[in-house]
Amino acid sequence: MQLEIMKILTPVTLEITTVTQQPAACQVKVSCIHASVPQDSEEMAVTVMTHFQMMFDIETSNDVLYTVDVDECAEGLSSCSAHSHCVNLPGSHRCVCETLVAQSNCWERSYQAEQSALGEERQDVDECHEQPCHAQALCMNSPGSFQCQCQPGFHGDGFQCHPQNGSRPKTHCEHHRDSLQSGGAGISVAGAFIPQCDEEGQYRSLQCHGSTGHCWCVDNRGQERAGTRTPPGSLPRNCDEPERPKSECEQHRDSIQSRGDREVPVVGAFIPQCDEEGQYRPLQCHSSTGHCWCVDSRGQERAGTRTPPGSPRVNCDEPVRPKTQCQQHRDSLQSGGAGGPLVGAFIPQCDEEGQYRPLQCHGSTGHCWCVDNRGQEREGTRTPPGSPRVNCDQPVLVRPSERPETVCERWRASLLQQYGGQPDSHHYLPQCDSSGEFNPVQCYGDSSYCWCVDQNGREVPGTRSHDAVKPACIPTVAPPSMRPLPRPDVTPPPTGTSLLYAQGQQIGVLPLNGTQMDKQRSSVLLALHGSIVVGIDYDCRERKVYWTDLAGRTINRASLDPGSEPEIIINTALTSPEGLAVDVSRRRIFWVDSTQDKIETANLDGGERRVLFDTDLVNPRAMIVDSQTGSLFWTDWNREAPKIETSSVDGQNRRVLVQEGIGLPNALSYDSTTRQICWADAGTKRLECISPNGTGRRVIQSNLNYPFSMVSFANHYYFTDWRRDGVIAVGRDNQLTDEFLPDQRSHLYGITVAPPRCL
Repeated sequence: MQLEIMKILTPVTLEITTVTQQPAACQVKVSCIHASVPQDSEEMAVTVMTHFQMMFDIETSNDVLYTVDVDECAEGLSSCSAHSHCVNLPGSHRCVCETLVAQSNCWERSYQAEQSALGEERQDVDECHEQPCHAQALCMNSPGSFQCQCQPGFHGDGFQCHPQNGSRPKTHCEHHRDSLQSGGAGISVAGAFIPQCDEEGQYRSLQCHGSTGHCWCVDNRGQERAGTRTPPGSLPRNCDEPERPKSECEQHRDSIQSRGDREVPVVGAFIPQCDEEGQYRPLQCHSSTGHCWCVDSRGQERAGTRTPPGSPRVNCDEPVRPKTQCQQHRDSLQSGGAGGPLVGAFIPQCDEEGQYRPLQCHGSTGHCWCVDNRGQEREGTRTPPGSPRVNCDQPVLVRPSERPETVCERWRASLLQQYGGQPDSHHYLPQCDSSGEFNPVQCYGDSSYCWCVDQNGREVPGTRSHDAVKPACIPTVAPPSMRPLPRPDVTPPPTGTSLLYAQGQQIGVLPLNGTQMDKQRSSVLLALHGSIVVGIDYDCRERKVYWTDLAGRTINRASLDPGSEPEIIINTALTSPEGLAVDVSRRRIFWVDSTQDKIETANLDGGERRVLFDTDLVNPRAMIVDSQTGSLFWTDWNREAPKIETSSVDGQNRRVLVQEGIGLPNALSYDSTTRQICWADAGTKRLECISPNGTGRRVIQSNLNYPFSMVSFANHYYFTDWRRDGVIAVGRDNQLTDEFLPDQRSHLYGITVAPPRCL
């Protein structure tokens, strides 16, 4: 019996050899292999490949032939170079180059074979399909191998080809390298980073600093790939891994650096600096002008942080607060009309936190007096020049017949005595209002270490803050009612669209003339003595207003019909009800409880009440509902991690909508025209909008004061402001503003719009 065996003698030669069966030489069920090698090449003998061994049984009468795969890698029969490793395959093997090995020292080869019913057929793999040769070379495939040959006009080994008429021009990497190696005096600069270029003159994907030992990956322009830098002694990154998408900062930087025909930076242009993760560095500097400033996570300059050349730079890790009312008042007088202070004018004095100092003195007249936290003079405290000044830390003396000292006043007097009448700036001294009750915001001395308290002076958990912006605390005790008490029934608003706003013990009406606030026709809709109205919304179907009462711990409603009286719909299991929203389509209300950290819902009459969420809430505040899509949105001003969340009205699909770039998101509104969610932030001082899917975020207005609640109507936003104690209107398209200041000066809370019919 004769067997035909096809074997590979060299990467380019096939030979068919006839082998005669010899029982003496080949035993039962063993392989009998014959391989002849041309005598003119020892190197070729090393590359002999026997992919399959022929197996036959001499005890049978049939010439049954079958093959068994040979592991060329284990038998040492592979042709792989020293810079590659062998991988066995059925009927073949493959040589795989090691990482970072130059292609001229190693190339991958493949050998495959398929068995037919009559014998062995070898099927060669076309390595040229993988383009292993130089761009100026031709690849010629052959059975088991391939060959690279430079094109006419170029010389080299096929893996590297160069023009025959001279050397190629220098690449950007080679120019970069040679300029550093030559330095200023023809020698390399000591300690400088020298870029490494490959044989083609391109930047090697892995770059290392010879002096520091740091390594990093670069792109084809030599720019460091964010997040790839490794310190000395650690394992360098695999630069062949796919690169993450460029960040906003990197795109910004690269777009400026590649401007122009030659893709070089524009002279004098500002180039943003990105960190290792591709994010904007908090401190940005203009290399040409020398100015430096702080930016937020989106690269936007933070107001008040710009410093001129040569001056100390701002610490961008510290929050920069906007100007307070006292500072704005002071600066407006100091600048005057011609850039200097007005002669003889009173200049208010502000403390380190920008608040009015309790004792104010007129520099020209010598008179001194005490002021409250809004800079208003306290009656009976003014002293003439040369006379002893009043101790403004002492509570205003009252006659015993008026009222006894409150807990806040007694505690304050006790601590003043303990401090020897001169408390240090870091000492805590209870702050009491004009009625002797605890101010809802308490702070340590002159610091920004502040927190909210309840009516007994106990700290409200989750409100402590170290920021320059004090927490948005709401009082839990209604101020004393004025006599005589007004009737608690409804005074109907004018016809047309009006704004309804909550102001302590009353709900006010501000008619709109188109989108302009008709300030002359403002009035009181409801007088609610003993209440603190916070959240407010309007049911356009039944013309009813709904509100939360923080002092009474209730949820209420009233019709806008003349003579209607308030109706309590929920008065149990409420602690601090704040934001409230009416779903006109589904006839339900939703509200947040900032003490119980809950979001609940009920029918409009208070029935079928249930909890939607009672986890992952710290300081929930604003609540709105989009009746068309059945979506809820709410804010959580948690000082550690503020956020805006959303879910369906049945409590499904809860997710965080906004978490980056917010500080104290008090106000929330749905703009039905743009179909975006908008919020006003007392921390960042911005009015922003975003689509419900998290895209299209944009800033509408910056430099806000202290917004608390907001509603949108037509192309305007209306929000209540604690700094101005009024309603501020902002145009969506032109950013023009207007303000309404009620006659009664106190904080305004919730605000909503009451159209004559559902929109």
